[in-house]
Amino acid sequence: MQLGNDIKNGQNTDLYPSEKICIINELANGVAHEIKNPLTTTIGLLQLIKERNLEDKLLNQHIDVALEETSKINSIIKELMHISQPSRPDLTFTQIEFVLDEVSLLIDSDAVFNNVTVKRYYQPHLPLAVMDVNQIKRVFINLAVNAINAMPGGGLLEINVTYNQEQKKFKIDFKDNGKGISKTEIKKIFYPFYSDGNEKIGLGLTVSEQLVSKHGGQIKVTSEKGKGSIFTVHLPVVNTN
Repeated sequence: MQLGNDIKNGQNTDLYPSEKICIINELANGVAHEIKNPLTTTIGLLQLIKERNLEDKLLNQHIDVALEETSKINSIIKELMHISQPSRPDLTFTQIEFVLDEVSLLIDSDAVFNNVTVKRYYQPHLPLAVMDVNQIKRVFINLAVNAINAMPGGGLLEINVTYNQEQKKFKIDFKDNGKGISKTEIKKIFYPFYSDGNEKIGLGLTVSEQLVSKHGGQIKVTSEKGKGSIFTVHLPVVNTN
């Protein structure tokens, strides 16, 4: 590979951001495809063994654990596929508050289980947005669930939506009063599989940032250790990408 030869020869191997993204996408795509087929075979064999040994309770318990773990691997593979082969947004007109109302219903059980109260505040008379509803819903769910997980002892999640008429942009805040994020961690949380040493963040934020970027928007973070975080999504009313 040319890159490897350049390193050996001591040449400058700095890449433009777009080139780095291409390499990461190719790597993610290759890894996903290499793992997907043997993983599918493994899941099939485990299910077959289980069907043929229904009376062996201990064996079935072990198989269930193995299937649960392979399911986690499969979800990571799907996330890698999203990173390596991002689909173009399927744009439609929608009310952003309707999307967040549905998100609130979907995260309700998580919030109740973790003793988190969710409050939503919408600026009156918000205009219609143009977005891929499923993609943006996925972003909102991820940010909401992350906020809930940041409050293991319970707390308050506030979702606030405003619209800037001059900039033609929505501003959606997900504010929690949880454990917060240090300045060092904030610089890394959108990296794939970044871990703070205690909890793996994984690919959720990486994919979310990519989806929002595809809509011409940005995700920004402000936080203070021990006091909570605010993840802010800036979305143009019309995607100009």
